[in-house]
Amino acid sequence: MNDNRHIIWSNYDLDYEDWKEFLESEYPDLSDDERLALMYELNGDYLDDERSNLNIQLSRPILVVGDLGLWYGRRMGYKEIESGNISDCLYSDTDYSTW
Repeated sequence: MNDNRHIIWSNYDLDYEDWKEFLESEYPDLSDDERLALMYELNGDYLDDERSNLNIQLSRPILVVGDLGLWYGRRMGYKEIESGNISDCLYSDTDYSTW
């Protein structure tokens, strides 16, 4: 499968090794567990930044189509974003999301 995705943000499968050098240099006094918690917090802040960057109001609703990984397999899904604001596409009530 050709995977030419451009990922805007994800909280799925964060790898501490990718963050380790930065976190240890910026927060040397924190324990590994505290740095791990900080990694998740900073990643969440990055999502807020993306929402700010995409705060663009369109003149009509948006139809979002997604590939959902459910416990019983992958399914396609959709939702109408009635506000027409692109940043509203980056909200989810799931544990893990990738946009």
